[in-house]
Amino acid sequence: MAKHLLTDRQIQNARPKAKPYRLADGDGLYLYVPLSGASSWQFRYRLGDKPQTATLGRLDRITLGQARAKAQEVRTLVADGHHVTAVRRVERAKRAAARTATFGALAADWLKRDARRAKWTDDYRHEVKASLDNHLSALVTLPVAEITTAIAAKPMRKVEDSAPDMAMKVRQRLRAIMDYAAEQGLIPLNPIPAPRRGKRARMKRKDAQRGPHVVPLPPHLLALLLEWRRTDGGRSTLRQRRTVPGQSRAKRSRNSIAGHWS
Repeated sequence: MAKHLLTDRQIQNARPKAKPYRLADGDGLYLYVPLSGASSWQFRYRLGDKPQTATLGRLDRITLGQARAKAQEVRTLVADGHHVTAVRRVERAKRAAARTATFGALAADWLKRDARRAKWTDDYRHEVKASLDNHLSALVTLPVAEITTAIAAKPMRKVEDSAPDMAMKVRQRLRAIMDYAAEQGLIPLNPIPAPRRGKRARMKRKDAQRGPHVVPLPPHLLALLLEWRRTDGGRSTLRQRRTVPGQSRAKRSRNSIAGHWS
């Protein structure tokens, strides 16, 4: 357990001396006072029998309570065998990468990669790029790590209102770009939800309930069928005539109905 030896008064009275020195708070936490007077918090520990020092922050930016909380986080890392400085460098690199990985830059990279992989035509590639430029321009400058469901909802609602036929395509492309960001390790998960089951799904469900589509016959063909059924009683079958290339569907139907009874 940390001993918490230092007090606020001791910290306020810590002045530079002829040589740099440290004031111990206990269990590895120190206030380092250099000749310049720009004091900082340090955590000292051993890793592989070698002494290590991790700087936690300057005194004018971090209070005693905050320094103790940071020291406790570092103790957990050390207990797990991590090199604190290396871990913090990796975290800083990740934050820097997330800041520079904007949606616009990632979308351009995704567009280039998918166009090459799927062998898109130039016209289709320009179509996809235009849809992103026209409908998702509000996201271009944002880091992908900061794009949430709520942030993406506003431009998506706008395209749904202004161009509902394009909304499904834009949503699919937005999800593909955010999937690409997750694959690159820039975000943990894709924040864009899958599209809801809309009008198209309802139409498919109704079609399934109705059964196979029935195309109504023109009145004159229906009359011929009824007459055939009345006179023949359905005992004979229609002789199918060979389809002539270029012949219209209506003409083929008339020929079939007017065929000879077998």
